[in-house]
Amino acid sequence: MRSKLLLSLIIPVRQGEKYISGLFDQLKGLPIDQFEVVFVDDSSIDGTQSKVGEIFGGSSINFKLLNSTGSGPGAARNSGLEVVQGEYIAFLDADDLVDANLLLRLCSRMEHECSDLAIFNHCRLYPDGSKRINQRSDLLQCSSSISNEAGKLKLLDNFNVAWNKVYRRSLIESLQVRFPVGIYEDIPWSISCLFGASKVITEPTVAYTYRQHPVSALKVVGAPHLVLPLQYERAIDFCVRHHCTDEWRRALVGRAVQHGLLIAYKRKRMGFLHRRQIFIGLLELVDRFDEHHTVQGTERLSGIQRMAFRIRSATVLELQHFGGRVVRLGRRAIKGWK
Repeated sequence: MRSKLLLSLIIPVRQGEKYISGLFDQLKGLPIDQFEVVFVDDSSIDGTQSKVGEIFGGSSINFKLLNSTGSGPGAARNSGLEVVQGEYIAFLDADDLVDANLLLRLCSRMEHECSDLAIFNHCRLYPDGSKRINQRSDLLQCSSSISNEAGKLKLLDNFNVAWNKVYRRSLIESLQVRFPVGIYEDIPWSISCLFGASKVITEPTVAYTYRQHPVSALKVVGAPHLVLPLQYERAIDFCVRHHCTDEWRRALVGRAVQHGLLIAYKRKRMGFLHRRQIFIGLLELVDRFDEHHTVQGTERLSGIQRMAFRIRSATVLELQHFGGRVVRLGRRAIKGWK
C-alpha cells in the first residue's frame, strides 16, 4: 500500500445539495486508499453541508468539508489547496461529471513520465441532454510529453480552465500560484501552471462533462466581465517575472484582446458603457506591454478590430455592432412577413 494519497479532488460547492448524491455515485467505486475529496462550501444556504455529511460521512471515502467566505470558486479552491495531501490535484465543480478512474490513471502516467501537468479532454452537456465535444480536441492528441515552448504555446488554444487538468502538487507549491478574486479566475491560474510546467502530457479521451446552465457566473451581464483584462495582466506578469520569451508575452496579449472583444461584442454580455470600458482596459494592456505590432499583425482579429486599436477608439466597433443588429432585425422582419 502506498504511503501517500495519489489524488486530491477539490470541489468548491455553493447551493449544491442536489448534486451531492451524483458526486458520490461517480466516486464510490474508486480505491479508497488512493484519493481524497475536499469539499469547500462557499456559504451555501441550502442543505449542502448536511448532505455531504450524510452521504460521504456514511461511506469509507476519505473526505474533508471546509467552509469558505462566499467569495467565489477561486477563493474556495484556495482553501482546499491549503489542506490537500495528495501527490496530485484536480478540481471538480459540484454540478459537473468526471471520469475519476481516468484521473487516477493520468496520475500514474504522470508518475511514470515525470510530468508536472496533464491536460485532458472535455465535453459540454446542455439542458436538452445534447453534448458537444471540445472544439480543440485536436490539441490533445499528442502521444508524447510536451516540454518545449512551441508545444505549450499551442496548448494555449485549448480551454484555459482549472478543471481540465491534473497538477503535480509540487508544481503548485514551487510556482506559489493561487486563484485571484473575480470571474475569469481560471485564466491566470491555468496559464501560469502551463507556463511553469517542465513537462506536460495530454489525454484525448473525454474525462470531464461541463454542465451548461442558462444562468452562471460567466453568463451574467455587465460589470463583472470588466475584470478580464486584469486577469490576463496577472497571467502575463507571472510569466514575465519567470523570464518568459517575447513570443510567449505576445501570444498572451493577443489572446487577451481576442477574448475581450469576443465577450464584449459577440456574447451579448455587455452594454455600450461596459463595452467601452473593456476596450479601454484592453488598450491599456497593449500599451503597457508595448504590443501594438502584435495586435496589428494578428490574423485572429478582423480588419475593423485592428483599426479600432490603431486609432485608439471603439467607435468603429460600435458602428459594426450596431450595423450587425440592424441586419439581424431586418432579417427577422422579412422572415415574419413571409
